[in-house]
Amino acid sequence: MVGEIRDRETAEIAVRAALVGRLLISTLHTNDATGVVPRLLDMGIEPFLVASTLALALAQRLVRRICVRCRESVTADP
Repeated sequence: MVGEIRDRETAEIAVRAALVGRLLISTLHTNDATGVVPRLLDMGIEPFLVASTLALALAQRLVRRICVRCRESVTADP
């Protein structure tokens, strides 16, 4: 497991681990899942390495929540 891929060095380590058959789970900050490939390419990873090592890209959006003490019950207008 790699904490977060932030730079080229970390990306290269992750690619090497994936090339030898290791399952690698990591995070990479992008706006959506489709931004993973361009981000890795921008870091200098060769396209053939991205194609042969990337198995899944998943996006996560966190939903904001209001704290229990700040909530107010409201009836929506029809």
